[in-house]
Amino acid sequence: NPTITTNITDNDTSAIILSGPSTVAEGATTSNYTVSLTNGIGLGAGQRVTFTLDSASGTATEGSDFSALTAAGLSGATGIALTTSTGANGVITVTATNTTGADLASGAPLLSFAIATTQDTVVEGTENFTVTLGSSTATVVTPTITTSITDNDISAIILSGPSTVAEGATT
Repeated sequence: NPTITTNITDNDTSAIILSGPSTVAEGATTSNYTVSLTNGIGLGAGQRVTFTLDSASGTATEGSDFSALTAAGLSGATGIALTTSTGANGVITVTATNTTGADLASGAPLLSFAIATTQDTVVEGTENFTVTLGSSTATVVTPTITTSITDNDISAIILSGPSTVAEGATT
């Protein structure tokens, strides 16, 4: 009997989503931001997806109100190997490879990270910064998370002067 070989062309495009905290207290580190698979699309064993991550100033200033996102701060999920490079303006390119030997389902995390904020003594109100996820090869469902830094500084007013004043006198 003759053998016929049929090739199946995969037409699925990876889909990824960014999730993360909407608020953080001044001087604290955020809870984790996570990049995960989404839209019902998983990642086959040995397959990879490439994307970019970046943090940026909003009303909060990167480098003084919060720390910039760095490649060293990224933690791959279990069974995910990360390859990173940092380009212009601190944009991090990440390739996440499934090393588990099994297919990962939609919803599986690829990596996580946190961002530290800076404690200061300036009353400045709530400020914010953004974290952005991008990709030229995967569908990005939630490309930007805005996180607000809740200021914990309180204005203080001190009133000073003499404890007594004679009637008709000035102080």
